Amino acid sequence: GQGVRPEILASADTELVIPMNPHCESLNAAIAAAIVMWQMKQ
Repeated sequence: GQGVRPEILASADTELVIPMNPHCESLNAAIAAAIVMWQMKQ
């Protein structure tokens, strides 16, 4: 995917980036949330 549209990103307080394998096109919301929560717990 191409990520969040620039006009939406411009209104955000924080930008979060999840590094991805080049062979993976996108992550679904549940997987992305799990990655973020796991990282916050570290």
